[in-house]
Amino acid sequence: MIAALEPESSRSQSNTNPTAQSLNSREYFLGIKQSSQKNLGTKPGTLQVAISLVFFAFSTVLGWAYYGERCIERLAGLKAVAVYRIVFAVVLFVGCISSIEVAWVLADISNALMAIPNLIGLVLASGLIARETRDYLRRDPKLRAAG
Repeated sequence: MIAALEPESSRSQSNTNPTAQSLNSREYFLGIKQSSQKNLGTKPGTLQVAISLVFFAFSTVLGWAYYGERCIERLAGLKAVAVYRIVFAVVLFVGCISSIEVAWVLADISNALMAIPNLIGLVLASGLIARETRDYLRRDPKLRAAG
């Protein structure tokens, strides 16, 4: 299973031409750091960007944790919130200690899995949405003529 999460470039080393392979994450982020230092020009500017990034990342984690808790509480009840918090903390820890490629794969999988309940809800509500749209367009002829 872990082999499936590793990037393609680390599994097959048949192509040894460094220009043909994509940059690894360390080289990429070093390039960003060098670019930001050159563009900002000063250490305080670089420090300001780093501090801002930390606050943005932290507030994003808090926001997603809260959003997930409310969803779990609505779907499974209050007892499931404790389980969610444990799972969230474990996934957060794994994301922090793993390589950037594994973290992105886990993030992509999580985002893809969020589509499943949304698509189910969309299919279940499609009749209601179509009926309400027809009713609204019947009452507002200007909107119908504009489209």
